[in-house]
Order: sequence, then C-alpha cells, then structure tokens
Amino acid sequence: LLFERFLNAARVSMPDIDIDFCKEGRERVLAYTRERYGTEYVAQIITFGTMASRTVVRDVGRVLDIPLRDVDAVAKKVPAGPGAPSLRKALETDEDLMAVRKQLPELDELFELSVELEGQVRHVSTHAAGVVIADKPIIEYAPLCVQGEDITTQWPAGQLEELGLLKMDYLGLRTLTILQRALDNIAATGGTPPDLDDLPAGDPATYRMLMAGDTLGVFQLESEGMRKLLARLRPDCFEDLIAVLALYRPGPLESGMDEMFINRKHGREEIVYPHPILQPILKDTYGCIVYQEQVMLISSELGGFSLNEADNLRKAMGKKKPEIMEKFSAQFVEGAGKNGCAADVAQEVWDNIVKFGGYGFNKSHSTAYALITYQTAFLKANHLTCFLAANFSCEMQDSDKIKAFADDCKRSGLELLPPDMRTSGWHFYPEGEKAIRFGLGAVKGTGQKAVEAILKARGENQAEGNTDPALHDLCGLVDPTEVTKLTWEALIKAGSWDWTGSNRGAVLAALDSAVAAGAQAAIDRKAGQMSMFDAFGEGGNTAGESKKEAFQFDERKAWDEQTTLKAEREVLGFYLSGHPLRENAGLLSLLSNTSSAKLSNLGGGAEVMMAGLVVGLAENTIKNGRFAGHKMARFQLEDLDGSVPVTVFPRTLEAVREILVEDTVIVVKAKVEDREDSPALLLEELMNVEQALEHFSGALVVALDARDRAKLTDLKDLCDQRSGQNPLYLDVEGDDGRRRRVRAQSNGVKVCAELVRELDSLLEPGRVSLARM
Repeated sequence: LLFERFLNAARVSMPDIDIDFCKEGRERVLAYTRERYGTEYVAQIITFGTMASRTVVRDVGRVLDIPLRDVDAVAKKVPAGPGAPSLRKALETDEDLMAVRKQLPELDELFELSVELEGQVRHVSTHAAGVVIADKPIIEYAPLCVQGEDITTQWPAGQLEELGLLKMDYLGLRTLTILQRALDNIAATGGTPPDLDDLPAGDPATYRMLMAGDTLGVFQLESEGMRKLLARLRPDCFEDLIAVLALYRPGPLESGMDEMFINRKHGREEIVYPHPILQPILKDTYGCIVYQEQVMLISSELGGFSLNEADNLRKAMGKKKPEIMEKFSAQFVEGAGKNGCAADVAQEVWDNIVKFGGYGFNKSHSTAYALITYQTAFLKANHLTCFLAANFSCEMQDSDKIKAFADDCKRSGLELLPPDMRTSGWHFYPEGEKAIRFGLGAVKGTGQKAVEAILKARGENQAEGNTDPALHDLCGLVDPTEVTKLTWEALIKAGSWDWTGSNRGAVLAALDSAVAAGAQAAIDRKAGQMSMFDAFGEGGNTAGESKKEAFQFDERKAWDEQTTLKAEREVLGFYLSGHPLRENAGLLSLLSNTSSAKLSNLGGGAEVMMAGLVVGLAENTIKNGRFAGHKMARFQLEDLDGSVPVTVFPRTLEAVREILVEDTVIVVKAKVEDREDSPALLLEELMNVEQALEHFSGALVVALDARDRAKLTDLKDLCDQRSGQNPLYLDVEGDDGRRRRVRAQSNGVKVCAELVRELDSLLEPGRVSLARM
C-alpha cells in the first residue's frame, strides 16, 4: 500500500475506511469500540426509509380500511426494483394498472394519496455498517436518538461528513464466517484445522481447482464469467490471483486488458517494457498496467512526480477529465526527459497509462481479497465436505444458494441428506467424508426459537434414554406457543422423520393427535398435574400401550412420490430426495438437444431445444424503447442437471401466456444469450410436452442387443398397441459386434409419453431416442 494512495496531503475529504469482520463477530467489534473509546464518543448512524411505490400503496390501503387481499393484488401490479418508474408514471404507462384503475374507480382515493406520499420518509433505522468515532462526545457535534438497543445520530452520513466527522463502515463479511465455520467443522469431525495464516503457498490441488473454474463458494470467484476467465488465465501463483480479481471488471474486460495479460502470461505475445525503469514495476503483470499503484510508481519513477502528484493523477484518470490529463501529460513527458527517456518513448508510456491506467484497481485491496480467495479455495480443494457444510450454514435463508450448493455436492460426489430429528441441529454439518446433513434452520416455516425449543426437548428425551425421539414425545415436551403445528408440518415435509421408515404422508396424518396430546401435556404441566397416560403408562401398563398405539403412523395415508416432492420443494425451496422430472427423464431428454449443464459450452446465438420445469415465473413492465409499457417475463427452466434463466419478450409472451405456467413441464426453442456471466436463453417458441410430440415428425429408434431377444415379442405387442405415423427403427447389435439400424416390419408408432415410459420399463431407461427425418 502506497501511503499516498491512502492519505494524500493534498486531499480535502477524509478517506473512506471500510473494515470487514466475521458477520457473527461484528457486534463484538462494536462493543470493543465503545469500550476502547468511550460510549459517548461512539455512535452508529441513522438512515431514513422512504415510502417506495408498493409500500405506499399497502400503507395507504391499510389506513383506508381496504381489504388486505385487494390491496395486495393491486400492489403486486405496481412496477418495483431498480429503474422502476414512479407510481405517478406507472399509472400513466402501465397497462395493468390503467386497467385496474378503470375497472375499480373506488380505488381512486388510494392511488391519489399514494402518489402524493411516495418518496416521503416512512421510518428511521440504523445504517447497516456506518459508525462514527469522535474526539469529543458525539452530543457536542450532533443530536442522538435511541433505536432499540442502538444509539444513533439523528443526522445521516452525508451531513456528518460535512461536520468533519469520520464515518467508518463496520461490514459483516459472510466469507469470514464461512472460513471459521469450516475450521470448526474440520475439528468437530476429528481433523486438524489448517492455520489459514500459514497455508502452503502453491498448493497443487488448490490451483488445479482454480484452473478448472470449480469455484462455487470461493470468495470473489463464483460468477460464470469469472470461471471462464480463470479457465483462460489458468492461475498458477498468488500474483495471478491478485491480478484476476483486478481484471474481472467492466473497464479491463472492455479494453482488452484481460486478453493482453493472458496472451503474455502464456507466451502468445511478447512482453515489452518501453523503458528499463518499468520492468520491476510491471514484471508481476507481464508488462500490463493493471493496478493504480503501478500508475503512481511509473509517474513517480519515470515521470518525476511526487507521490502526492501521482495520486492526483490516479484520481484524474478515474474521472477521465481531458483538460487535467493534458496538463499531466506535458508534466510526465518533461519529467521522463529529465530521467534520460526519449520523448517518443515517454509519449508511448504515457499513451499506455492513459489507455489502461484509468481501469487500474487498487492492488492493496485486491491483494487482501486474494488472500481470502486463496484461503477459501484451499479449504474447498482440501476439505470439501467441511467447507460446503459451512457454506450451506451461512446461506440458510437463501434457498437459491442452497440449491446451487446442493448441485455442487452432486457434481462432487457428495450426498446431501435430509434433516434427521435424531441428530440434526440448526446448522448443516458433515456426516462422514462424503455426506452433509441438512440443517433445521434452512427449513421454511421453522424459526430459531422453535428449533431451539425442539432441540432442548430432544435433549431431555434422550437424557431419559430415548435415542429415537417419537413425534408425540417431542410435542408433549415443548411449549405449543413456541412450536406450532406449522413448524412440525414443515419438519415432517422436509423428511425429519424419514429415519422411522414411515412415509411422510403417514407421519403427517398423525400430527393432529400428537399436537393435541402435546397441548394437553402443556396444560397439565402448568396445572402441576401429571398426565393420566404417563401415570398409568409406566411399567408396560395397558394404558401405556394404548398411548403408543394411538400414535402409530397410518401407512394408508402415505403420499406418492410427486406429492412428497411437491411438499419438499415447498419447505426447502428445491427437490432434495428426487425430482418430478425423473419419471419422464427419458422422454424429456428425447425432446432436448442440450441440457442446462452444457449451455456454457455453446456460443451466443446458438439455437437449442430444451425441456424442463417452469420455476420462478415473473412478469414485469418494460420501461423504455419501442415496447415501453408492455409486459415481458422471466423464469428459470429447470432440468435434471440444473437450471437456466429464460427471457420472454412481449410478442412471444402474448403467444405463449396460456402454456407458460409455474411448475409445468414445457419444451422451449430458444437462442443462447451472448453474455459474460452465466448462460441464459431468449425464448422463441414454447410447447407443452404433448404439443412437442405432436409436432415431431421423425422416427423412434430403439436400441437392442443380444440380451433383449426374450423381450422381442413383448416389444412387438407394445408397438402394435401404440401404432401411428412415426417410423420405428431398431438399432441392432449383430453377431460381429457391429450395430445396424433397420426399419421395423410394422406400420410405425405414435410417439407419446406413455409409449416411452412403457419402453423404458420393458428394456431400461436410455434405450429410446428420436431421429429427425
């Protein structure tokens, strides 16, 4: 870190000071700060929440006593998010809102009041990170207020800076929490946690993983675009890791700096230093200007700038002000001449500074981040199970992230196990070397207090020798106001009682009786009485036996697989024990020419056919351009390998709206979107499975080998029952081992979902394919 990069004597304002702490340790640092400097010298900063367009509609609707259901329906039609128009503008341009206003004139007052109130301050809260520390009690600079347990200023950050107070951001960085939790997991499973401050500098497993782009969960390297850059750059040392974090930004990528760096690293382009002074400055980056510190050192060492002037040059380059740059240009060429550099060489160096220096990144910042990147990469490469369990635990409230890590487990050969009421805790934890147990905290419908109450009850139950906690026992030990029926339902749907061998539907059918008994037990405890069941149930009494019988799971209430999976997705956010597409996997693969896992290998503009499930369907209004005011849609198309985002433009949306429904299986014809990060699709056509099969005019091909001879009669009968217009070919293995495709002696078949399932059952999945004619 060049000191002048941090604090320049010529600068007017104080520098920004942002410090990252472990997310779970941030409160400890705040407490330390108050203790160290004195409570009256330290305060957090206030922020003002304003009424956004949807919020103001809901607030006004509540005051006007409009039914919540009606207000919510209207609010959902109001455009929201970054770049959304104001409510006033939306009421003039959004077709849905204009239609609502026309159909329901009684809502005019709601809209009129909402338009006037939009943007007004609604509430105050505490700044997520900002803290001020002063040389005198804060009250001598600014008024204070109490917000819960926080003492905050009454003025926001901007006004505090005008007073001369220094704002520091105490940021909770989840990655630091992940690192600590991964080390704790290693220790808990009997391993020796590595010293993160003294890791092997060039660990081969870590760099192999980085070169392969296998970086989900690795700090700063998770995006698809970054993974592609890693695969091209193939980092093999720590300096490369520092550089890759500085290169993956819009400026360097647009300027071609990344291509120059990669080509020079791999010897495809000559490394040139216009002047010998530049070699020690640019050696680590193969002659490319990547960092702000390099700009400052070049202008100082070659151009004769003071480091204060060099920092001013850096700032001017970032703001791209030509008149200031012209002044620095003359100064640089003149100073370089005094250092014995020819004018044309000095001009060449200056041109390079102008071309790439404006995109330079603070190397000290990139280095600090690269250190954390290396630490997370090392743990993933060498302690995968413990590392992924830590990631799961730190992302429990984000079901999309949980799903992404679940897919990573599958790719890595690890098993993600459902929650188990005998052993599961709030967090995820490693179970052996190749499995991770699901944490109860990630089950939707639970909460920390409820789970803590259940775990306490389980501990009491186990202390009495009951290692297998029965549902009715736990219900009887918890306070029913803390653990509601909805919590128990969510845990059952997630699979927490699968260890009993009973179907989840059967367990859920017994819940009402268990909860009722638990409520009665709570009443008895409050009254200081003992349940008659418990009193007579000791010693194997018949009353005890009848209690046990009362809570037997009724397997007649068992769910089928589809119901189980639907419930599982409801409480986990994704399918864990299976997938609703698996039953039709053979058919859907026939209707697809690629999968979500293979899309990143295709270039932009490639046409694909993909079958999958519609997930996360959302419509929004286009703000600008020729389709302003029209609706477009986005959704995730999920197949057995993962999912891909799909964009549907207005014209296409109108044509497919009836088919495009959440949780339905569809077949899309789409183009791969050309973008740097993860793959995406632009929808062109959409069909349901039946329509896709009806439009298919090709042939059905069935692969056979010698072991299928005994099944030929059944195969013929099956195809005769499904006769139709699609030619039937048999892909047959001959006695010489060579395969030949022959037309079957029949009138053809009708390709349909039932036929494919029947063929999969008769032979085995994967033996049937479709052929275009």
